[in-house]
Formats: sequence, C-alpha cells, structure tokens
Amino acid sequence: LDIGSSQHKLLVACMSSDGRSVEYVIHQEQIPVYLNDSLQACNSTCLPHDVLQQSHAALHQLITTARALGAVSLAAVATAVFRRAANGQAHLDNIHQTLGLHIQLVSQHMEGELGFWTACAAALGPRAASPTAKHNLISWDSGGGSFQLATLSIATNTADAAAADDVDGDVDGDEEGGVVEVYQGMVGNADVLAMLRRVQGGAFSVGETPNPVREEELEALLKELEERLGGDSGRVPGCLRRKLGREEAEVIGIGNHTSLFCVARDAVGREEFCARDVM
Repeated sequence: LDIGSSQHKLLVACMSSDGRSVEYVIHQEQIPVYLNDSLQACNSTCLPHDVLQQSHAALHQLITTARALGAVSLAAVATAVFRRAANGQAHLDNIHQTLGLHIQLVSQHMEGELGFWTACAAALGPRAASPTAKHNLISWDSGGGSFQLATLSIATNTADAAAADDVDGDVDGDEEGGVVEVYQGMVGNADVLAMLRRVQGGAFSVGETPNPVREEELEALLKELEERLGGDSGRVPGCLRRKLGREEAEVIGIGNHTSLFCVARDAVGREEFCARDVM
C-alpha cells in the first residue's frame, strides 16, 4: 500500500520466491483522499479530523480487499504529507493500533529512490538489465505533496557520490554499485493550487477548480514558484544537472491522473516529448 498525499493505493501481486520481484499483478486500486489539499485549505499544521477519518476508512477498505484476494503479508509506506503534518505520525500509529497495519514513513530521498526504480521497471522493460539504459534514465515523480528528480550515479559508494556530485551523502547503492541521487522538491500539486488561488485573490478549498486562469495569473504563479524554488539550485546533485543536458538522457514522468504529465498528455494527445517541446 502506498499512502500518498492525495491517493491511497493498493497493489496485490504474486512475488518471486526470493521476494525481490513481482511475478504477476493480481489487483490494483486507488482511492482519492485529499490529505495535502485539506492541510493547505485549513491553514494549519495539523490534518483535519474529517480527512483522517476518510483515510482510515479507505485503508480499511483496501486491507479488506487485499485479504480477500489472498494476500498473506502487507507492506505499506507513507510519504510527503505525513512528514509535513504535525499529527501525521500519530495518524499512522492509530492505523497500526486499529487496523493492524504497520506503515513506514519514508524519507523524501527514499521516496525519490523508489520512484527511480519504479521508472526503470515501467519504462525500460527488457532494457532494465542494461547499465547504460539505467544510467541514461532520470525519473520525475510528481506528487500531491512533493516532487523528486532522481538518477543513478556512476559513483561506487556514498562518499564518492558526495564528493563527485556535491550532495550531502544521503544516497543508497544498488546491487551493481551505483547510487541513486535525488533532488527533493518541497512543493506538490496541492501546494501549487493553493498558491494559484492566493494569486487569484481567493481562498483554497478542496475540490474547487481555479479555472479559468488568466495569463497574468499564470505569469504571477510562475514567478512565485521560481522564487520559492530558486534557492534550491545548490541542492541539485551534480550528475543530475549534467545528465539533463545530454541528448541521450531519458526523463520518465511518474504521477497520478492529475499530475502535470497526464494533463500534458491529455492536452496534446501525445505520450512522449522531446526537449524542444518542454522548453
């Protein structure tokens, strides 16, 4: 189970005997629970009680489904909104006590690493075994509470990666000796929607559309985003900066149906974009 900032997701699968790979998928499902939207709307550091009740009900439903399909073990992770909300860990503890589900609250770096390996599995297919294909890949995970850009460094250990690529050393290696390096973006879909509503002079509320958006409002939003993220340039891993400038780099977008990738796909009717398309 993936308990995210806007969706609670379930994947039931048959695993290999060593538990390292999925042999086949039995069922997948997701339930919208707009946690980060609610956090933004209430203008508080705590998630509101009503959305926590929705989260509890959704998880109860997903656990029941998984058990009915024969799941013998459950693994669950929680991401951005639970790191941000003052009562995030308390909600996860309550789920453990009432539903018997232990949920691991992962760091944003780990979230980015999981996104990278997901992109490898989903996009590369048979090429996933190729070191060259993996090293040319960059994952862009766009979520409701944060976003991550990740890639595989050629460094063989954490110290080498930190020295070579100007990162803080919070990297993990794979079985072939590479390390996944992650840029940790601190804004998600709900944050940007809340910023847009402020630009428009209105209050943000869950489920309310900001459309139509005037050109001057979009320009003001982009300026605010640039100011908010502009100070992050020093935190971008060096190898990520270098790879983004290479023609052979392949950026794989990961996100829900409301992510910028799916919106772009639906708007222009294409699945793939070259650098010229997005500049």
